[in-house]
Amino acid sequence: MRLKGALPVPHIIAIIVGLAIIGLLGYWLFILASNIPKEWDSQKCMQEAYKACQNWKTFGWMGDITHFLNLDSYQANCVESGLVSGPYMLLNPEDDCKQILGINISVLSH
Repeated sequence: MRLKGALPVPHIIAIIVGLAIIGLLGYWLFILASNIPKEWDSQKCMQEAYKACQNWKTFGWMGDITHFLNLDSYQANCVESGLVSGPYMLLNPEDDCKQILGINISVLSH
């Protein structure tokens, strides 16, 4: 027999458990979403090119730029999508890197 004015304890417990489960699922989805790789943008493209050029220069321009930059990925994400132009396209990597780093190519070639 149900008493008038009695608290519906089982219903309150069910609501609390349900909210806890929804909160945990939301937290789990948030963590999953934060681990998704971010899309490339022009700033990231230019930073990647600058960093690769700087590392290549540090090693005396030995080898080629692919030791410091995944050129296929860079071309697909930055060049072909139109996010970069000019020297950041890295069509002539050594000269373009020197231009990105502010090294005067004309002084070096004379």
